[in-house]
This record gives sequence, structure tokens and C-alpha cells, in this order.
Amino acid sequence: MIGKADLLHPMRANVRLGYLTATASEDWNLVLEVTERASMSESNAKDAARALRREFKYGEPTAQLAAARLWAILLRNVKNDWFVQQSTTRKFTETLEDLLSSTRTPPVVRERILDVIGAAAFASG
Repeated sequence: MIGKADLLHPMRANVRLGYLTATASEDWNLVLEVTERASMSESNAKDAARALRREFKYGEPTAQLAAARLWAILLRNVKNDWFVQQSTTRKFTETLEDLLSSTRTPPVVRERILDVIGAAAFASG
């Protein structure tokens, strides 16, 4: 089992997030641990958003799909505004814009990203 010290360690948390996206893992314990860690502080939320941005920018389509799923989970379950704020930074939104407008982006990835954006817009009222 992963302890609190592991969750607080930035490198280990980014590795977990990278593992979840690279393998498209459905390990809900790991997803919940990443969500909990992103909720702990603003810097943790920033680290999580940075790791997702990296997956959107450089990942293969399967990793991008998994990153979009994880992004949706984090947006819905992080109980403070830190992660949402990090998801609306210029760098993050430009990465999404590049991904959505690229001809190399598969339609399924584009649709998943748009679904997450739509759900986030609806949830924000």
C-alpha cells in the first residue's frame, strides 16, 4: 500500500499519473490516490496539470485518451479550485487547442477532449 509520504513525493505522484495514462490502467485505487494528492496543495494540483499537459502534448493516442479520462475524473473530484485553475492556464489551454486543431489527432481523442471540456463547462454553471 502507498503511504502519505509517497503521495507527497512529487516524482512518485507524476510517475503514478504517467503510469495511469501510458497503460490506460483502470486501477481505481491509483486514480483515487492521484486525485487525493492533487487535492492536497496548489503545487500538487500544478504538478498533476503539468503531467496531463505533457501527455496531451507528447503522448500516443491511447495515452491521450487515458489522460482525458483522468482529467475528467480530477475536474469532477478534486474538492478545491486549485486543479481547475491549473486546467485553465494559458499553457494548458494552448496544448488542448493544438491537440484539437492538429490533423494528426485521431477523431476519438478529439471527441473525448471535447466531451471533457463540455462536461466541465456544464458543471461550472
